[in-house]
Amino acid sequence: MRLSDDRINFLSHHIVRTLIKESLVKIPDEISAVQDVKKTMMKFLKEEERADQNARAKIASIKRGIPEGSREWDVLYEQYYNEEMNKL
Repeated sequence: MRLSDDRINFLSHHIVRTLIKESLVKIPDEISAVQDVKKTMMKFLKEEERADQNARAKIASIKRGIPEGSREWDVLYEQYYNEEMNKL
């Protein structure tokens, strides 16, 4: 999933504020916590994008050609995507 820098920034701040507001954790340095959340989100999104690309490449390598959007393509994509994510 593609997220803009602004969206990642917003979500990172929201996560940290919610954790503090709900007293789920004690965060001594909110700025560092937001930066850590942003780094983690960006790392996950990169890994997710790589899993997507690998799943698409596997489907494209099937000789008989499976049209994107078909039921078979969707099933294979989900299977291959889940395999790639489980490798992480």
